[in-house]
Amino acid sequence: MATGATEVVAGAAVDSVAGVEDFPAVEEEVAAEVQVVDGDFKEPKMNEFLTEKEEHALVREIRAVEAKSSAELRVVITTKLVFRPMRYAWKLFDRLGMHRTNDRNGALILVIPMGHRFVVIGDSAWAEVVGPAYWEELSNAMSRHLRAGRRYEALAYGIRSLGAAMAGAWPATGENPNELPNEIVYE
Repeated sequence: MATGATEVVAGAAVDSVAGVEDFPAVEEEVAAEVQVVDGDFKEPKMNEFLTEKEEHALVREIRAVEAKSSAELRVVITTKLVFRPMRYAWKLFDRLGMHRTNDRNGALILVIPMGHRFVVIGDSAWAEVVGPAYWEELSNAMSRHLRAGRRYEALAYGIRSLGAAMAGAWPATGENPNELPNEIVYE
């Protein structure tokens, strides 16, 4: 089951997370962090996870949601086999500079095709505006799309859902600088 908040010891801050989704389960993890999802998921090659057209459409979605909010959103798709997805997501969050947004309101979607998992996390300001039910619903909806092989739809749903929450909590006012790149990160 997805968790609503977790304490990050290094930063001593409460950060919001959607949890780790596994589609389907490769191994059993801590129940508080992992939701097992049944269904077939064919492991694509990295250049096949999204088509070029889908990638461009998702970047447009990111730009559109960020134009309505002061928050920042990043999407990362990794070829690495990650055994601790949540920990890895927070390391990426830091490496991408997402913790340096003015309002601490960045969000990250990490997809790990090789491990059949994904993680959605938000910086400390997210804990003030959404609760565990939001993260669970987001996680479940994205899982349904992924189980059905609809990778683009899963990411588009995640971006739009996060974007709606971002616009409601941190609407764009006056000058709205783009603090982080909008492109999808492949690693």
